[in-house]
Amino acid sequence: MAGTIVESGAVVMRRRWRRASDRLPLPFQLQVIEPDYIDPSKHGPLSTAPGVQADT
Repeated sequence: MAGTIVESGAVVMRRRWRRASDRLPLPFQLQVIEPDYIDPSKHGPLSTAPGVQADT
């Protein structure tokens, strides 16, 4: 993550909820995604997917 921040100046964090049967210490994982994976041609309102949040 630190390398991505130094290289591009930003990262996107995604919270992934996990099943209890995965037997992880926390019920979620954080996924670090490089901003290069964001499609710049997409714009407008966000989808209504649960957990999607935008700072306005």
